Amino acid sequence: ELRAEAGSNGSDHSISLTGQLALFTDTLTSTRHDIEKKDLVVMPFALLVLAARVGSLRLMLIPICCLILSLSSALGLFLPFAVFVVDISPLAPSTMVFLGIALAIDYSLFMLTRYMEEVQSGASTEMSLKSMMRQSGHVVMISASVLIICYVGVLFYPSGGIATIGLGASLTVFLCAATNLMLTPSLISTFPGFFGAESARSRIERRAGRRCGRISCCSGGCWQRIAHVVTKQPGVILIPIACLAFLLPACAVLMHYHESFANTLTFPAKSDTSLAYHQLISEFPAGKLSPQYVLIPAGPNNATVRSDEYFNFSCDIANALLQELSVEPFHLKATDFLSPALLPVPVPSLGPSGSSADGELKCLRWNSTAKDARHPFGPITAEVLLSLPGDVGESYREQWNKLVSYKTGEHSSLLMLTVPFDPFSDTLWPFVIAARNAIAKATGNRTADAHVLGKDIVTTVDDAQSNVMLFGTLTVVFDIVQVTYGRLPYIVSGTVIAVFSLIAYAFKAALAPVKMLVTVVVPLAAVFGIAVWVYQFGALDWLPGGPGNNPFTSPPGGGFYWAAPVFTCTIIIGLALDYDVFLFARVIELRKKGYSNPAAVRGGLTLTGPTITAAGLIMAIAFGGLLLSDVPSNNQIGFVMAFGVLMDTFVIRTCLVPSVLTLAASLNYWPQRMPEPGPLEVEMLQHDCEPDEPFSR
Repeated sequence: ELRAEAGSNGSDHSISLTGQLALFTDTLTSTRHDIEKKDLVVMPFALLVLAARVGSLRLMLIPICCLILSLSSALGLFLPFAVFVVDISPLAPSTMVFLGIALAIDYSLFMLTRYMEEVQSGASTEMSLKSMMRQSGHVVMISASVLIICYVGVLFYPSGGIATIGLGASLTVFLCAATNLMLTPSLISTFPGFFGAESARSRIERRAGRRCGRISCCSGGCWQRIAHVVTKQPGVILIPIACLAFLLPACAVLMHYHESFANTLTFPAKSDTSLAYHQLISEFPAGKLSPQYVLIPAGPNNATVRSDEYFNFSCDIANALLQELSVEPFHLKATDFLSPALLPVPVPSLGPSGSSADGELKCLRWNSTAKDARHPFGPITAEVLLSLPGDVGESYREQWNKLVSYKTGEHSSLLMLTVPFDPFSDTLWPFVIAARNAIAKATGNRTADAHVLGKDIVTTVDDAQSNVMLFGTLTVVFDIVQVTYGRLPYIVSGTVIAVFSLIAYAFKAALAPVKMLVTVVVPLAAVFGIAVWVYQFGALDWLPGGPGNNPFTSPPGGGFYWAAPVFTCTIIIGLALDYDVFLFARVIELRKKGYSNPAAVRGGLTLTGPTITAAGLIMAIAFGGLLLSDVPSNNQIGFVMAFGVLMDTFVIRTCLVPSVLTLAASLNYWPQRMPEPGPLEVEMLQHDCEPDEPFSR
């Protein structure tokens, strides 16, 4: 409207609106557009991968129904919570959509490939469904439980925005699993002529030249060869060593991680509001958008700010802050302070805002006319200024109304600091620490001042000391980050213990989760190390567009956003274990059938290889959609999630887990007693074996 008004008047001036509220509004709008845009890109690719793996256009109707039902249910149930209970993160609905697409299709893939496998072996529709639910259904339940535990861990972070992402994602995971477990067998049973075993077999038989349909793609070729390489000497030893040699340097980069608080990472890079913000901070101190405040209470017993004792107390705090914050890297000046205890206009004889050559603020008294080095104004008191006519009195009354509490009867006031540096830069951390130290020093010395004044105000000041607080955008971010990173080790540890306890209980194998943990720690640390290398050190800044103009770079001064590793840490642990669980479930199934441990590991990798690869690609495509976002922090989260899934799909699950399961085989199943290796059931896996290369070798 402002631009339209300016244009109608023939003005050549540029009009832009910016600020925290405008930037946040732009982020919400951009997120909604991102969801619509990325759905159009992500959905077709994910369905294409599913169709290539399942090999049946009829069966494709089932995951589409599961996707629509689970995602609409999740968003519908989450909407009242978002409207009536709490403000949600702009990333929450986007995460729910991507996760819903990925899991609805992944879980359908796990179940339908097992169903088709049973159909091809000659089983009836009923027996195929029973096998599907007994095996793949069990794995889907474990997978969903693992992911829900990981997302519930996010709820324990102090940031409400991050917690709403965890809540929405947990709901989405539960509904995706429940929908697939109930709807898939129901549809097949209800329409046996359309989805049933006889119908599927007749279609397969008509596909001349296709061995066992697409379900067996690459089964007797690449996956069989990979299985032999990673489970036999010397590959079982050399391949994990080679993987570690490649991943450890990336882990070393993680040691240089430095969290970034840059505002430019959280708002749409190309929006008019963001461009106006960049222009504003280039021409004015960035701190003008985010002033900091010190709350100074007057004390108990309904004391008010209208006393000389309170004004002296406020003056001490202001001077302590100026002394502490006037040095490198803060460079605060007297003109950056505003308080009822400070004169709001420059005093020529003393310098700007009443500061003297020694850098000490000169303060007002409430009604005492006594002069000293810190209070040189004599008869110019706050009480006089409040009733003084003219510009000076009007300016002071405006300052008073802005900074003195009126709702509670003038029982406290604010000391406002306009910082000259970017409040979302690396200066944040030392600033908050230095400011709080200054407040502690000022309040700690106040007892002596009370004695000099000759009045019994020790109790009042002591109580006030405990309530003098620094707050503002800087402080809120500082406290959230400090509490979040303090809780992070406990949240990760608790999540890992809960997840691995669940896996141990589900498979009745106490030590197998420990072996899985060994396989995921280094690769996932490497994922974060590579993310630090890309976004903090600018490894890909040479890409077209330069820094800030493509999803693999940060804007100038951006870095790696502090919330990205916090939000993704527990999640990629769950996603990494998700496919490992699917592999381990098939290994246990084959071992119970009488295969030796090496044969079971090779058979498990061969049978699940194409399916897990397809599922990993679907998940990576879904989360990779965040790379299309206009918000840089979303790009970073999408990079970590997508790269973490690909790391698990092609490194952890393919190379490390089979090798580790092959070594120290007795630990895989303990305390279960497995049958002695017996005659191979060659007919069950004959399409996965070369005739001269059985699993038992």
